[in-house]
Amino acid sequence: MDEHVSEFANSFQRFMESMSRAAGDEKKSPVRELVDSHLGVDSSLTPVVADSFPPYDHVNLQVAMSAYLGGEERTHELVGLTGQQRHYS
Repeated sequence: MDEHVSEFANSFQRFMESMSRAAGDEKKSPVRELVDSHLGVDSSLTPVVADSFPPYDHVNLQVAMSAYLGGEERTHELVGLTGQQRHYS
């Protein structure tokens, strides 16, 4: 590899690592703050469980969630996300 290209690649890698560290120092996402507050712990330390449902089953999932959340003495808060802004760390 050309010496200048190699030097640029190393410099760019250091730059990207520096930017990643700087981004990590910024304020947590509002969604993360809501989840942490709800759980009472730092959510970055908890395991993540995920599942997916076929599009035709989304309505069934919504009916089930609505029934669950409508239970006696159960409260909930709806928080909406739009677009690509939902990719927080």
